[in-house]
Amino acid sequence: MRMSHIYQPVMIKTLLGKAGGATIREVASALLAHDESQIEYYEHIAKQMPGKDLETHGILERQGQHYALSPEFAGLSDADRTELMALCDAAVEAYKSKVRESYDARAAGCRFCQVMAVPVGSNALSYAIRDGNPVTPLHTLIIPRRHVESFFNLHGAERNAIFALLDGMKSDIQHKDATVEGFNVGVNDGEAAGQSVPHVHVHLIPRRRGDVEHPRGGVRGVIPRKASY
Repeated sequence: MRMSHIYQPVMIKTLLGKAGGATIREVASALLAHDESQIEYYEHIAKQMPGKDLETHGILERQGQHYALSPEFAGLSDADRTELMALCDAAVEAYKSKVRESYDARAAGCRFCQVMAVPVGSNALSYAIRDGNPVTPLHTLIIPRRHVESFFNLHGAERNAIFALLDGMKSDIQHKDATVEGFNVGVNDGEAAGQSVPHVHVHLIPRRRGDVEHPRGGVRGVIPRKASY
């Protein structure tokens, strides 16, 4: 077996460390621990959001890359710690429940909330349809099920679902049409950027050699004079 990625060795190590068996979630958690981009992202979150807020309220102190509870918490009993940890767990579950409920949000009259077209792909949080006015054949839209106007307001799980479906649709299109040699991937976010439906949708536009005379610049063509440089 040729190992071309970290996935296989990390999974084997996880199984060995768990006496030969592990849940899918345990394997996924082990893989996540090696995803530097995700670690860097949450390092940024820790510093910019909870870290600053808790430090402002005197709950913790930061020294360089290290956080510590403020000295007044040093005398907590085991029972106090257990109670506070249970309160933290409850707060986390309440937030997660709120996010899960938000996935069901739909807007009356929204064409993407009603899913009028036949989906060509889907997962739990997103679906794909062919564009009604395609730029090129097999032009596809990947759309979150929840009604949300801006890409920047998507939950992390929704972005992951959209990107996973984007990969799937890209492979599906190439399987259907061997002349596809490239793709444009884009989001119109806001009226000034050309968004016509106030529900996030990601364009996956297949490109074929010769479909335009001068393809150089790709998405830069949204400002025509900037396409060629």
